[in-house]
Amino acid sequence: MKKFPLFILLVVVFLYSGITLFQQKNQKDPEISNAGVESSIQSEVEDIVEGEVIDNEEEKPQFFAELYDVSDSNAKGQAYASYKDGSYQLNVVFQDLADPEGTDFYEGWVVRKSPLSVISTGVLTKNEDGIYINKFSDERDLSDHVQYVLTLEPDDGNPAPAKHILEGEF
Repeated sequence: MKKFPLFILLVVVFLYSGITLFQQKNQKDPEISNAGVESSIQSEVEDIVEGEVIDNEEEKPQFFAELYDVSDSNAKGQAYASYKDGSYQLNVVFQDLADPEGTDFYEGWVVRKSPLSVISTGVLTKNEDGIYINKFSDERDLSDHVQYVLTLEPDDGNPAPAKHILEGEF
């Protein structure tokens, strides 16, 4: 079987989790249809893995974090990270994340508490289905950065993290 980068597995796992969570929500509220979400997720999975299933145990993510709201919103997220063969891969997907106002934007961070190290994982992007994602890769082994933080940033040129929105630990 042809080997795929770890980020592909992470995306597939997250997308499967998103479908499961959405289906559970629909069982509580039967008026909500998940057909559009399922088709967009399936499309994204097919684009990434070209229709093949990844079943290699070695490619499963090493780290997983549920992201919890710390800002009085209903947002949630899931982060998957791993370091393998000289490549750190991080994939984060968000749910119910409101669009920022004006020129504000969302930025992700991985954090090591001791000694303190905070590394930006970049500005979130919004896919064609309106879902915010944060994909990041680095040659450094950042597996000791055991916390993920999502911040809402004003477009003021200040590179320091601003208002915390979601947090979680691997």
